[in-house]
Amino acid sequence: MSLTLGALKSRDFRVLWIGSTVSNIGTWMHIVAQGWLMYLLTEMVSTLLQTHTPTELRGRVMSVYTISWQGLEYVGVLLTGGLAALVSTSLVVFGAAVIVGALIVTVQASHRSALQAQ
Repeated sequence: MSLTLGALKSRDFRVLWIGSTVSNIGTWMHIVAQGWLMYLLTEMVSTLLQTHTPTELRGRVMSVYTISWQGLEYVGVLLTGGLAALVSTSLVVFGAAVIVGALIVTVQASHRSALQAQ
């Protein structure tokens, strides 16, 4: 066996190499599927908004959607960065987690009450 493939003589190294290769292939498949799903879901929301919105309001609705999808991220980064400069970073992260948790509970409660009303 050549010098470059000499390490493959060891059974343990072959098992490690094959396992690593299979794991990497699985990771690549996951990354591709995740990217495809993200593209699919974003395009689906955009298509639904455009097809179900009246023609005269389509531009306004799409601009609000685009700002909420892309623009508000920078506002949040600016606010949390400013707060982190004033107080500790861990306190800001904890506060954001509490706010997100409260929003999740509120949305679930309103969703349950809407389902019960039907």
